[in-house]
Amino acid sequence: MAAMSRESVDKIVNDHFMYEATDDIEGVLRTFTDDAEHEVVGGPDGPLRGKPALCRFYGRLFPDFKGERVEPVMRLYGDDFVIDETVWFGHVVDGRIFRLGGRSGKARIRMLHVFKLRDGLIAKENLWFDFDDLARQLGAHQGAGEDKFMSATPAPQRIELSPAVRAILEADAPKSQLLRHFLRFTEAIIAPDPAGIDRVVSPDARFHELEAIGYPRGPEGFKVFRRQVNAAVPDEHISVINVRFAGDDIIEADLDISATHTGEEFMGIPAKGRKIRFEVHARGRFVDGKMAERWDQADFADIKRQLSGPTR
Repeated sequence: MAAMSRESVDKIVNDHFMYEATDDIEGVLRTFTDDAEHEVVGGPDGPLRGKPALCRFYGRLFPDFKGERVEPVMRLYGDDFVIDETVWFGHVVDGRIFRLGGRSGKARIRMLHVFKLRDGLIAKENLWFDFDDLARQLGAHQGAGEDKFMSATPAPQRIELSPAVRAILEADAPKSQLLRHFLRFTEAIIAPDPAGIDRVVSPDARFHELEAIGYPRGPEGFKVFRRQVNAAVPDEHISVINVRFAGDDIIEADLDISATHTGEEFMGIPAKGRKIRFEVHARGRFVDGKMAERWDQADFADIKRQLSGPTR
Protein backbone atom coordinates (compact mmCIF):
# COMPACT_ATOMS: atom_id res chain seq x y z
CA MET A 1 0.00 0.00 0.00
CA ALA A 2 1.33 3.42 -0.90
CA ALA A 3 2.16 5.69 1.99
CA MET A 4 -0.54 8.23 2.74
CA SER A 5 0.22 11.92 2.92
CA ARG A 6 0.31 13.61 6.29
CA GLU A 7 -2.75 15.60 5.31
CA SER A 8 -4.71 12.38 4.65
CA VAL A 9 -3.55 10.85 7.92
CA ASP A 10 -4.40 14.01 9.86
CA LYS A 11 -7.91 14.03 8.40
CA ILE A 12 -8.56 10.42 9.45
CA VAL A 13 -7.32 10.94 13.00
CA ASN A 14 -8.79 14.42 13.48
CA ASP A 15 -12.21 13.29 12.24
CA HIS A 16 -12.04 10.40 14.69
CA PHE A 17 -11.22 12.73 17.59
CA MET A 18 -13.90 15.21 16.50
CA TYR A 19 -16.61 12.54 16.62
CA GLU A 20 -15.35 11.42 20.03
CA ALA A 21 -15.43 15.00 21.32
CA THR A 22 -19.08 15.36 20.26
CA ASP A 23 -20.16 11.93 21.61
CA ASP A 24 -21.11 10.88 18.09
CA ILE A 25 -20.96 7.09 18.16
CA GLU A 26 -22.07 6.64 14.55
CA GLY A 27 -19.44 9.12 13.42
CA VAL A 28 -16.72 7.35 15.40
CA LEU A 29 -17.70 3.99 13.93
CA ARG A 30 -17.45 5.41 10.40
CA THR A 31 -13.74 6.05 11.00
CA PHE A 32 -13.09 2.31 11.64
CA THR A 33 -12.85 -0.66 9.31
CA ASP A 34 -15.51 -3.32 9.85
CA ASP A 35 -12.96 -5.65 11.44
CA ALA A 36 -11.21 -2.95 13.49
CA GLU A 37 -9.51 -3.77 16.79
CA HIS A 38 -9.56 -1.37 19.73
CA GLU A 39 -7.84 -1.70 23.11
CA VAL A 40 -7.37 0.52 26.12
CA VAL A 41 -4.16 -1.26 27.12
CA GLY A 42 -4.35 -2.55 30.67
CA GLY A 43 -8.06 -1.78 30.86
CA PRO A 44 -10.67 -4.30 32.04
CA ASP A 45 -12.16 -4.95 28.58
CA GLY A 46 -9.01 -6.11 26.81
CA PRO A 47 -8.97 -6.04 22.99
CA LEU A 48 -12.33 -5.38 21.31
CA ARG A 49 -12.93 -6.49 17.73
CA GLY A 50 -15.56 -5.39 15.25
CA LYS A 51 -17.96 -2.47 15.16
CA PRO A 52 -20.64 -4.03 17.42
CA ALA A 53 -18.10 -4.37 20.26
CA LEU A 54 -16.79 -0.84 19.64
CA CYS A 55 -20.34 0.51 19.65
CA ARG A 56 -20.95 -1.01 23.08
CA PHE A 57 -17.68 0.41 24.41
CA TYR A 58 -18.38 3.96 23.27
CA GLY A 59 -21.95 3.65 24.50
CA ARG A 60 -20.55 3.09 27.99
CA LEU A 61 -17.72 5.62 27.71
CA PHE A 62 -19.45 8.74 26.43
CA PRO A 63 -22.05 9.18 29.22
CA ASP A 64 -19.33 9.01 31.89
CA PHE A 65 -16.40 10.94 30.34
CA LYS A 66 -17.24 14.51 29.37
CA GLY A 67 -14.36 16.24 27.59
CA GLU A 68 -13.80 19.99 27.81
CA ARG A 69 -10.65 20.38 25.75
CA VAL A 70 -7.69 18.45 24.35
CA GLU A 71 -4.14 19.76 24.09
CA PRO A 72 -1.96 18.13 21.38
CA VAL A 73 1.58 17.17 22.40
CA MET A 74 3.05 15.51 19.31
CA ARG A 75 2.23 13.30 16.35
CA LEU A 76 4.58 10.85 14.60
CA TYR A 77 3.87 9.37 11.16
CA GLY A 78 4.65 6.04 9.49
CA ASP A 79 3.65 4.53 6.18
CA ASP A 80 0.43 3.02 7.57
CA PHE A 81 0.38 4.10 11.19
CA VAL A 82 0.40 7.22 13.35
CA ILE A 83 1.35 7.81 16.99
CA ASP A 84 -0.51 10.65 18.66
CA GLU A 85 0.06 12.10 22.14
CA THR A 86 -2.48 14.44 23.71
CA VAL A 87 -3.67 15.68 27.10
CA TRP A 88 -7.41 15.35 27.76
CA PHE A 89 -9.16 17.68 30.18
CA GLY A 90 -12.71 17.05 31.33
CA HIS A 91 -15.09 15.72 33.93
CA VAL A 92 -15.54 12.08 34.88
CA VAL A 93 -19.16 11.42 35.83
CA ASP A 94 -18.43 7.82 36.90
CA GLY A 95 -15.15 5.96 36.43
CA ARG A 96 -16.80 2.52 36.32
CA ILE A 97 -15.61 1.67 32.81
CA PHE A 98 -12.04 1.66 34.20
CA ARG A 99 -12.80 -0.10 37.52
CA LEU A 100 -13.38 3.17 39.37
CA GLY A 101 -17.10 2.77 39.92
CA GLY A 102 -18.73 5.59 41.88
CA ARG A 103 -15.74 7.92 41.50
CA SER A 104 -16.12 11.26 39.77
CA GLY A 105 -14.47 14.63 39.39
CA LYS A 106 -12.29 16.81 37.21
CA ALA A 107 -9.49 14.96 35.46
CA ARG A 108 -6.41 15.56 33.34
CA ILE A 109 -5.38 12.47 31.35
CA ARG A 110 -2.23 12.24 29.26
CA MET A 111 -2.95 9.83 26.41
CA LEU A 112 -0.86 7.99 23.85
CA HIS A 113 -2.75 6.65 20.82
CA VAL A 114 -1.31 4.30 18.20
CA PHE A 115 -3.44 3.99 15.06
CA LYS A 116 -2.95 1.37 12.36
CA LEU A 117 -4.52 2.59 9.11
CA ARG A 118 -5.94 0.70 6.13
CA ASP A 119 -7.85 1.94 3.08
CA GLY A 120 -8.34 5.38 4.59
CA LEU A 121 -9.79 4.05 7.84
CA ILE A 122 -8.58 2.98 11.28
CA ALA A 123 -7.91 -0.75 11.40
CA LYS A 124 -6.48 -0.79 14.91
CA GLU A 125 -6.37 1.67 17.80
CA ASN A 126 -4.41 1.18 21.01
CA LEU A 127 -4.61 3.70 23.85
CA TRP A 128 -2.31 4.01 26.83
CA PHE A 129 -2.77 6.22 29.88
CA ASP A 130 -1.84 6.15 33.58
CA PHE A 131 -4.70 4.39 35.39
CA ASP A 132 -3.12 5.01 38.80
CA ASP A 133 -2.89 8.73 38.11
CA LEU A 134 -6.56 8.86 37.13
CA ALA A 135 -7.46 6.91 40.29
CA ARG A 136 -5.54 9.42 42.42
CA GLN A 137 -7.29 12.34 40.75
CA LEU A 138 -10.67 10.78 41.47
CA GLY A 139 -9.70 9.89 45.02
CA ALA A 140 -10.01 6.16 44.48
CA HIS A 141 -7.04 5.20 46.65
CA GLN A 142 -7.86 4.47 50.23
CA GLY A 143 -4.45 4.92 51.72
CA ALA A 144 -0.79 4.76 50.80
CA GLY A 145 -1.23 3.49 47.27
CA GLU A 146 -4.02 1.03 48.09
CA ASP A 147 -6.67 0.78 45.41
CA LYS A 148 -10.31 0.43 46.46
CA PHE A 149 -10.64 -2.83 44.51
CA MET A 150 -7.25 -4.32 45.32
CA SER A 151 -6.95 -7.00 47.98
CA ALA A 152 -4.72 -6.04 50.91
CA THR A 153 -3.56 -9.68 51.03
CA PRO A 154 -0.89 -10.63 48.46
CA ALA A 155 -1.81 -13.31 45.95
CA PRO A 156 0.48 -16.06 47.35
CA GLN A 157 -1.16 -15.71 50.77
CA ARG A 158 -4.59 -16.27 49.24
CA ILE A 159 -3.68 -19.79 48.09
CA GLU A 160 -3.95 -22.54 50.70
CA LEU A 161 -2.68 -26.09 50.27
CA SER A 162 -4.05 -29.16 52.01
CA PRO A 163 -1.48 -31.31 53.86
CA ALA A 164 -1.61 -33.91 51.07
CA VAL A 165 -0.91 -31.31 48.36
CA ARG A 166 1.85 -29.69 50.41
CA ALA A 167 3.52 -33.09 50.81
CA ILE A 168 3.65 -33.48 47.03
CA LEU A 169 5.09 -29.98 46.68
CA GLU A 170 7.86 -30.69 49.15
CA ALA A 171 8.72 -34.13 47.74
CA ASP A 172 11.05 -32.65 45.08
CA ALA A 173 9.85 -35.10 42.42
CA PRO A 174 8.81 -34.54 38.77
CA LYS A 175 5.20 -34.19 39.91
CA SER A 176 6.33 -31.52 42.36
CA GLN A 177 7.61 -29.40 39.50
CA LEU A 178 4.33 -29.65 37.61
CA LEU A 179 2.50 -28.63 40.79
CA ARG A 180 4.84 -25.63 41.13
CA HIS A 181 3.95 -24.55 37.59
CA PHE A 182 0.26 -24.80 38.47
CA LEU A 183 0.68 -22.77 41.67
CA ARG A 184 2.76 -20.13 39.87
CA PHE A 185 -0.01 -19.86 37.28
CA THR A 186 -2.65 -19.56 40.01
CA GLU A 187 -0.73 -16.83 41.84
CA ALA A 188 -0.38 -14.82 38.62
CA ILE A 189 -4.05 -14.92 37.68
CA ILE A 190 -5.34 -13.64 41.04
CA ALA A 191 -2.72 -10.89 41.29
CA PRO A 192 -3.99 -7.32 40.72
CA ASP A 193 -1.65 -6.74 37.76
CA PRO A 194 -2.74 -8.86 34.75
CA ALA A 195 0.66 -8.37 33.12
CA GLY A 196 1.95 -11.41 35.02
CA ILE A 197 -0.37 -13.67 33.03
CA ASP A 198 1.91 -13.43 29.99
CA ARG A 199 4.69 -15.05 32.03
CA VAL A 200 2.64 -18.15 32.85
CA VAL A 201 0.51 -18.68 29.73
CA SER A 202 1.65 -19.90 26.31
CA PRO A 203 0.99 -17.47 23.42
CA ASP A 204 -1.30 -20.02 21.73
CA ALA A 205 -2.97 -21.33 24.90
CA ARG A 206 -6.59 -22.54 24.80
CA PHE A 207 -9.11 -22.07 27.60
CA HIS A 208 -11.90 -24.37 26.48
CA GLU A 209 -14.35 -23.64 29.30
CA LEU A 210 -14.23 -19.89 28.57
CA GLU A 211 -14.51 -20.29 24.81
CA ALA A 212 -17.63 -22.39 25.45
CA ILE A 213 -19.38 -19.44 27.15
CA GLY A 214 -18.39 -16.87 24.56
CA TYR A 215 -15.01 -15.46 25.57
CA PRO A 216 -12.49 -14.81 22.78
CA ARG A 217 -10.14 -17.66 22.00
CA GLY A 218 -6.66 -17.73 23.52
CA PRO A 219 -4.79 -15.69 26.14
CA GLU A 220 -6.58 -12.42 25.34
CA GLY A 221 -9.98 -13.89 26.14
CA PHE A 222 -8.55 -15.34 29.34
CA LYS A 223 -7.15 -11.94 30.34
CA VAL A 224 -10.55 -10.33 29.81
CA PHE A 225 -12.13 -12.95 32.08
CA ARG A 226 -9.52 -12.57 34.81
CA ARG A 227 -9.71 -8.77 34.74
CA GLN A 228 -13.44 -9.06 35.29
CA VAL A 229 -13.06 -11.57 38.12
CA ASN A 230 -10.27 -9.68 39.89
CA ALA A 231 -12.17 -6.39 39.66
CA ALA A 232 -15.36 -7.99 41.01
CA VAL A 233 -14.00 -10.22 43.82
CA PRO A 234 -10.58 -8.85 44.81
CA ASP A 235 -10.28 -11.07 47.90
CA GLU A 236 -10.56 -14.40 46.04
CA HIS A 237 -9.16 -17.23 48.21
CA ILE A 238 -8.26 -20.60 46.68
CA SER A 239 -7.85 -23.82 48.67
CA VAL A 240 -6.16 -26.62 46.74
CA ILE A 241 -7.74 -29.73 48.24
CA ASN A 242 -6.34 -32.50 46.05
CA VAL A 243 -4.26 -32.92 42.89
CA ARG A 244 -3.84 -35.70 40.34
CA PHE A 245 -1.51 -36.10 37.37
CA ALA A 246 -1.90 -37.52 33.86
CA GLY A 247 1.50 -38.11 32.33
CA ASP A 248 4.21 -35.47 32.66
CA ASP A 249 2.24 -32.46 31.46
CA ILE A 250 -1.34 -32.57 32.81
CA ILE A 251 -2.45 -31.72 36.34
CA GLU A 252 -5.95 -31.92 37.78
CA ALA A 253 -6.86 -30.08 40.96
CA ASP A 254 -9.92 -29.90 43.19
CA LEU A 255 -10.30 -26.29 44.31
CA ASP A 256 -12.48 -24.72 46.99
CA ILE A 257 -12.86 -21.02 46.18
CA SER A 258 -14.36 -18.30 48.38
CA ALA A 259 -14.69 -14.57 47.76
CA THR A 260 -16.71 -11.44 48.52
CA HIS A 261 -18.37 -9.45 45.72
CA THR A 262 -17.24 -5.94 46.72
CA GLY A 263 -15.84 -4.59 43.45
CA GLU A 264 -17.21 -4.22 39.95
CA GLU A 265 -20.33 -5.74 38.41
CA PHE A 266 -19.93 -9.42 37.54
CA MET A 267 -22.14 -11.68 35.42
CA GLY A 268 -24.46 -8.70 35.05
CA ILE A 269 -24.91 -8.38 38.83
CA PRO A 270 -23.83 -5.27 40.78
CA ALA A 271 -21.71 -5.73 43.90
CA LYS A 272 -23.59 -5.86 47.21
CA GLY A 273 -21.01 -7.48 49.46
CA ARG A 274 -22.32 -11.01 49.01
CA LYS A 275 -20.00 -13.84 50.02
CA ILE A 276 -19.73 -16.74 47.60
CA ARG A 277 -18.15 -20.19 47.79
CA PHE A 278 -17.90 -22.76 45.04
CA GLU A 279 -15.85 -25.69 43.79
CA VAL A 280 -13.77 -25.87 40.63
CA HIS A 281 -12.39 -28.99 39.02
CA ALA A 282 -9.27 -27.69 37.31
CA ARG A 283 -7.45 -29.53 34.55
CA GLY A 284 -4.49 -27.98 32.76
CA ARG A 285 -1.75 -29.00 30.38
CA PHE A 286 1.62 -27.27 30.77
CA VAL A 287 4.36 -26.86 28.18
CA ASP A 288 7.74 -25.42 29.23
CA GLY A 289 6.27 -24.35 32.56
CA LYS A 290 3.34 -22.42 31.03
CA MET A 291 -0.35 -23.19 30.77
CA ALA A 292 -0.99 -24.40 27.23
CA GLU A 293 -4.50 -25.82 27.50
CA ARG A 294 -7.19 -25.75 30.19
CA TRP A 295 -10.51 -27.51 30.79
CA ASP A 296 -11.87 -26.16 34.09
CA GLN A 297 -15.32 -27.10 35.34
CA ALA A 298 -17.41 -24.85 37.60
CA ASP A 299 -21.12 -24.42 38.25
CA PHE A 300 -21.60 -20.90 36.85
CA ALA A 301 -25.35 -21.09 37.44
CA ASP A 302 -24.75 -21.68 41.15
CA ILE A 303 -22.24 -18.82 41.30
CA LYS A 304 -24.81 -16.50 39.73
CA ARG A 305 -27.44 -17.65 42.25
CA GLN A 306 -25.07 -16.86 45.11
CA LEU A 307 -24.28 -13.42 43.69
CA SER A 308 -28.01 -12.69 43.44
CA GLY A 309 -28.96 -14.13 46.81
CA PRO A 310 -29.36 -12.44 50.20
CA THR A 311 -26.33 -10.74 51.76
CA ARG A 312 -24.76 -12.93 54.41
